[in-house]
Amino acid sequence: MTANAGTSYRIVRRRIGSTGPHRTQPVGGDLNAGVQVRREWASGDRTGQGSGRKAGVSAGGERYVVADSGRVSLGYFLPGDFGAVHAFASDPRVCEYMTWGPNCPADTHRFLVKRLVPSADDYQLAVIVRGEVVGSAAVWVTDSANSVGELGYSLSSAVWGHGYATEVARLLIGVGRDRLGLVRIEATCDVYNIASARVLEKVGMVREGTLRSFKVVRGERRDHHLYSMIAAG
Repeated sequence: MTANAGTSYRIVRRRIGSTGPHRTQPVGGDLNAGVQVRREWASGDRTGQGSGRKAGVSAGGERYVVADSGRVSLGYFLPGDFGAVHAFASDPRVCEYMTWGPNCPADTHRFLVKRLVPSADDYQLAVIVRGEVVGSAAVWVTDSANSVGELGYSLSSAVWGHGYATEVARLLIGVGRDRLGLVRIEATCDVYNIASARVLEKVGMVREGTLRSFKVVRGERRDHHLYSMIAAG
């Protein structure tokens, strides 16, 4: 995998404020409960190493950033992200090739509640550009015995066409390798999702084949391409 000339990719543990226009929280459920769980999870070890715990949300409501490329950051979700998340998750263009969406407010609420609860074998992260949440990204373990995992992401249509998806994928590869200890990282995309296929190839993933009738999308069974890369070293 080769990064763009002049661009460095690094794993970081800095914090940024949670300011921004999208502060609406839906009625029902306690999103802040998830934040408290993450604070307790992170209190013993904020480095993401050793005990396997990962940095969480500070008492001041600041966002811990896990990885940064200079233009794009990946950080933990906050309760105040509901409006920003719902803006892209309810967009039919974003969900066209996904098994979920377009979201109703209750769908987005459930999504965000789950993302606020920590896990030792995945990173479920907000994509941040110029201080705004513009998408979601994740890398997770699928086979711990063999150090295999998978990555995925969704970005607001408002930021398409600027190379952000490629940077997100590269950051996820780094997080999977350096924080989860993954050696093989996989990704799948709908055979009609040409843009995502190009992104995966740009970051060095190789198409291994096509998984026939792999997922149900909009009530139809769809084929998906399987991509992978060896991330160790």
